[in-house]
Amino acid sequence: MAFVCPECARSFPAPGFCTEDGGALNDNAFCPLLGSTVGSYRVATLIGQGGMGEVYRGVHPEIGSRVAIKVLSTDAARAPSVAERFFAEARAVNVVRHEGIVSVLDLSRLPDGRPYIVMEYLEGAPLTRVLELHRPVPLGAMLQILLNVLDALSAAHAQGITHRDMKPDNIFVTSTGRTKVLDFGIAKLRPDIAGVSGATKTGALLGTPYYMSPEQARGQAVDHRSDIYSVGVIAYEGFTGKRPFDAENLYDLLRQHIEVPPQSLRELRPEIPPALESVVLRALEKAPGQRFQTLELLAAALRQTAPFLAPTSFVTLTGEPSSLPRPVLAAGAHAAPTAPTAPGYAATLPEQSVSPKRGLGGVAWAAIAVVVLGVATVVSAAVALVVFGDRDTVTVVETGPSSRGATPAAPEAPAKGVTSLKRVEAVQFLPKALELARRQVPGAELSSLSVDSPEADGSVDFPKSDGTISYTFVHGEQIVSVTLGGEAPVVAKSPVFNPMVAKVRPPRCSIGKVLKASGARGEDIVVSYGPAATWTVMGGDDVSMVPDDC
Repeated sequence: MAFVCPECARSFPAPGFCTEDGGALNDNAFCPLLGSTVGSYRVATLIGQGGMGEVYRGVHPEIGSRVAIKVLSTDAARAPSVAERFFAEARAVNVVRHEGIVSVLDLSRLPDGRPYIVMEYLEGAPLTRVLELHRPVPLGAMLQILLNVLDALSAAHAQGITHRDMKPDNIFVTSTGRTKVLDFGIAKLRPDIAGVSGATKTGALLGTPYYMSPEQARGQAVDHRSDIYSVGVIAYEGFTGKRPFDAENLYDLLRQHIEVPPQSLRELRPEIPPALESVVLRALEKAPGQRFQTLELLAAALRQTAPFLAPTSFVTLTGEPSSLPRPVLAAGAHAAPTAPTAPGYAATLPEQSVSPKRGLGGVAWAAIAVVVLGVATVVSAAVALVVFGDRDTVTVVETGPSSRGATPAAPEAPAKGVTSLKRVEAVQFLPKALELARRQVPGAELSSLSVDSPEADGSVDFPKSDGTISYTFVHGEQIVSVTLGGEAPVVAKSPVFNPMVAKVRPPRCSIGKVLKASGARGEDIVVSYGPAATWTVMGGDDVSMVPDDC
C-alpha cells in the first residue's frame, strides 16, 4: 500500500500531505496503478472509469508535463477485436496528425497485459457542456466551432478514415477556445491502419443513436458521408438548442433518422437565416447522395452564410474550467468527468429523458483528460462495504462507514450461515440487489447492470467460470455498486458527480432471452443493460443492441 500525491504522483509510506505540493495524499489500495510508472510517466490520479476501463492523469517525474493515460479493463482486453480497435484509434490519430485532433503520444501494454494509450492532456470541456452553458448559442460562435471541426475531420477523411461517432461529447473545447476532435475508437479505417480485422461486419450497429446516420441506423456499410450527417445533427442542436430527433426508445429514434424529416430550424429559432437552415437541412438528407458529398463542400456552404449572421454573434466560446461549477469530493479534489465512448464498441445509447441540466451539465470539467472509456463516472474511495449471502438468504455484514477521506476497512468474512452464491440469473436477483443497495442509500434506483460470461440460459455459474454480475444504483449524489463474483459479493457506496449516471426502469427480459435475440454464442460474452432500457451484447467481433421489449 502507498499514498500518492494527485498532483506530482510521488508516493509516501503513510497518509498525510505531499511535502512538495501540499495536497492530501490518496490511498492506492483500491487503485493499485496510482504511483506506478507507465511508460515515461507516473500515475497521479484516477480521472474516470467505466465498464471498458479507466483514464488516469499521468505526470512526467522530471519535467512535470501531464498526460492522460487510457487503460483498457481486464475484461474488455479479453476480446481481441476490442483491443485491436483500441490500438487502431492510436494508429488513426497518428496517421492524420492534425492540430484539431487529440494527440496520441505512446501506446503499449501494462505488465498484466492490459493495453494502454498515452494521450494529450487538455483543460476545458466537451462541446455538450459548452453549448449548455451558453444556450442560446451565438450563431457566429457555433459557426466557427463547426468550421474548426470540419477542418480536422476533413484531414481524417483525406487519409481514408471515417469517424462514425461524431457527437458533441467527442468535440472538446479547450480553455482558450480551440476545438479537438476525440475518440476514433470505432472509426472506419484504411486496411493498412485497421490491422487484422479492421472491417466491420454489415449489420453491426456502431455509433451514438442520437447522432447516427440513416445508413448506420440500418446497419449498412457507411462512408465519409455518414460523418457529414452526424455533423449536421450537431449543427442543428448547436443552432437551435434541440436535437432534430428524440424518442423514448431506441427503435423509434432510429426510425426517425431513417424516415422522419427534421423540424424547420427557423420554427425553433426564427433568427436563423434561411441560407443557414438550408445548409444544415441538406447535411441531414436521408440519402447519402443528396447530402454534401465532402466536408469541404459543407464548410464552404457554411462560410457563405456568415454575412447573414449578426457580427456581434462571432464570439469565442471556451471550456474555461474557472467558469464552471466545481463540486468537491471527499479529499478536497474536484470531480473530473470526461467524454463517454468506449473504444471498439462505442454503442453509447440514448439517455433517459432528462432536463438539459441533467445531461452532462452541472458537472465540473476542470483540467480533464480527453477521452474516457464507457459511460464515465468519477469515483472516490468507497465509504461503506457490505458482504452478503446466497440468492435465497441475504445476510448483511456492515463494516461501518469510513470518515471523510479515510480508507474504508476491508470487508469482513461472511457471517455464520452465509453461503456463497452458486448460480445466479442477474434479472432474477435484481430485487435482492436493490434491497442491499437501499440499505446503503434509501431511494436508490437501478442505473445499469452488466453480466460477464453468462451461460446459454443467461445465468452465471460462479464455481465453473470467472464470470461476474455488476449492478449500479443511483440516488441523488450517491451511487451504489453491487458486484457478484466468487465467494464474497460486495456492495460499495461512493459519491457520484456525473448526471449521465441516470435511473433506468428494471428490465423485462431475462438474460437468456437477450442472448437468444442477439444470436451471441461462445465464451467471453458481456451483456449490459442501461440507458434507454436497451441491452448491449458484446462477444468476439460482434456488438448488437437488443430492445428490452419481452
